Amino acid sequence: MSIFNQRLKGYIDALNVHNIALDDDLIVYGKVSIESGRECMHRLLSGNNVPDGVFAVEDFTALGAMQAIKSAGKKIPGK
Repeated sequence: MSIFNQRLKGYIDALNVHNIALDDDLIVYGKVSIESGRECMHRLLSGNNVPDGVFAVEDFTALGAMQAIKSAGKKIPGK
């Protein structure tokens, strides 16, 4: 979807503005579902460069990512 591509472009643009190198290993593609969010987050958590923040394309994917983070014993900061 166009909005997903725009969000990815915004992320890349923000990195460029702040002179931060893009790490392709920190971009994981999946489907729009809770299960896909879990799977993608598990891949990120098992990588060599574990992120300290996550952008998800929509709420279901974010929910799955949050479930994976919690099941890995990591904390999600509150407001």
